[in-house]
Amino acid sequence: MLLQDQVAIVAGVGPGLGRSIALALADEGARVVLAARRQATVAAVATEIAARGGQPTLRVLTDITDATACARLVATTIERFGRIDALVNNAMSAARYGRADTLAIDDWRVAMETNFFGVLQLIQAAVPHMQAVRRGSIVNINTMGSELVRPHGGPYASSKGALATLTKSLAVDLGGFGIRVNGVLPGYIWAPPLEEFFASAARVTHRTADDVRAEVADQCALRRIPDADEVARVVVFFASDMASSVTGQNLLANGGLRIPVPGMVEGAQPVDAP
Repeated sequence: MLLQDQVAIVAGVGPGLGRSIALALADEGARVVLAARRQATVAAVATEIAARGGQPTLRVLTDITDATACARLVATTIERFGRIDALVNNAMSAARYGRADTLAIDDWRVAMETNFFGVLQLIQAAVPHMQAVRRGSIVNINTMGSELVRPHGGPYASSKGALATLTKSLAVDLGGFGIRVNGVLPGYIWAPPLEEFFASAARVTHRTADDVRAEVADQCALRRIPDADEVARVVVFFASDMASSVTGQNLLANGGLRIPVPGMVEGAQPVDAP
């Protein structure tokens, strides 16, 4: 029980990685605050946590682009549990894809509003409560796409690149208060959305989905695509005292993917996941 009785907010609890993160934190004894825009999503994850014997959860509908909603999420957490030990920022916007020189500026702003400013204002709301007790862990879910940029992914990659720099900046600014800030950069995550993405890529390139999957897996040092539960365990590490000396890191959790896979994404519908 690496997180016994600790309180962890997970912003962006979806059916994929967000769900796995919430379950992994709960499995390690954390009292998890589930934040997302959809009631059905948080309710489903709360039910799963209860079925696995996890601690009681708190559900707060939250849009992180709304400063008032961020403040309400933090205030509700403090009112219910009295503390915040970990904040996991998984909420994201995939944004619009297209050539960087032709996309409208507003398309870039959409990505930045969620993936950078939204995350920042939630962090700003939570930090005073961590600072008061001089401890806490912030984990920002980023993407390998901020380092291995694929075609037409400029707004998303740029917003996540800014988040990676913010992670380092916050680590420097908050380290003196005992607050650690780290980032997890997943690559392709094996889950239903990725299966759909591979199927789309296969249609465009006149191959099978299995061919596409094999091509991606072959570019990974582990020769396989990690699943969401594996990435979630990295988040648990950063949130726990096992990482008490680790801050300012942006860790790739992508199975050792070395290069973007050329051709595979041309014309395919991007997957709405980190």
